[in-house]
Amino acid sequence: MKLFFAAAAVFAALSLCADDELKINGDFKGSVLNAIQPKGWVKNHAASAGIGVSAVVAGEKDGEFAVNVKTQKTATSFYTQSAYAAKPGDTLKMEADFKGTGKIMFSYYAYDAQARYISTKNGKVQVLAAPGEMKDVIVVDKVAGKEVASVRVVVSVLANSDITFSDVEAEIVKP
Repeated sequence: MKLFFAAAAVFAALSLCADDELKINGDFKGSVLNAIQPKGWVKNHAASAGIGVSAVVAGEKDGEFAVNVKTQKTATSFYTQSAYAAKPGDTLKMEADFKGTGKIMFSYYAYDAQARYISTKNGKVQVLAAPGEMKDVIVVDKVAGKEVASVRVVVSVLANSDITFSDVEAEIVKP
């Protein structure tokens, strides 16, 4: 019996520290070709002047899609429709496949318990030199006078870029 309780305690401790793979539809399944944003994602400021031109394109595998973004003077960001439970001290790990030329950046948008936007935290700017996978890790920060309850994953294509991204993955790692 003691062995059972010891095993249960170890399993519970490991569960608390386990990574939380987010279901963000990073393959953009169910999207419509040539749409301005993939299914499950939102193109930020889509109607604003100067925002980059985007189109959902066919992905590498059948049933998967990618997003092609061409920017000039203004960055163009896409964020997940869903927000995911997170708190200060959690780590958000993000990665995606990219091809084209220009610069990209991962970020998160933080929200309070009432789903009100409270802040943005940007990761590092990455220059796309060759097609491949890019990654970033961002620790969720405290926000003075506010309590972070959730985050949305953000992928930004920066100014003067022509980039196609796909296979976006994200996970939240608890401290």
